[in-house]
Amino acid sequence: MLLIIGCFTKTQHKNRLSNDRNIFEPVGNVYFDDLLAQAAEEKKPLLLFFTAYSARSTSRMEDYIRQNKAIIKRLKSDFIFVPLHLDNKEKLSKNELVTNEITQRTVGQKYYKWQVEKFKTNAQPYFVIIDAKGNKVKDMIYTKDFSKINDFFLKK
Repeated sequence: MLLIIGCFTKTQHKNRLSNDRNIFEPVGNVYFDDLLAQAAEEKKPLLLFFTAYSARSTSRMEDYIRQNKAIIKRLKSDFIFVPLHLDNKEKLSKNELVTNEITQRTVGQKYYKWQVEKFKTNAQPYFVIIDAKGNKVKDMIYTKDFSKINDFFLKK
């Protein structure tokens, strides 16, 4: 079965994970239900990474994670890992525009809304592990404590 994740196929998603440098590359416009479906199909939890191009604390954590081969291995093999850039300026299609208190016009605004509504935080970086039913398993915000980062990613 070829699963589509937003504008990416499952194969393109795996190719992004083939290079350690690309693991944090943006995925474009993806859909939460599609990600959950892929997690269920692959029998892996979904790991969302809410980030921003401009967040310095995010870059520090990314650098540490890239240097930790055990974490990288886990991200690639044990999760459906998806970085979501909250400052992604890609325009949403007309049928995706949402007008409530604030009109969502970009992919980044859509991800920001997900983060606030589903997880009740707007912290960056924010990692959240989700089971196949959409329930939060555990989460982590920015920390300089490498032991906490290791515990989050490496303890099962």
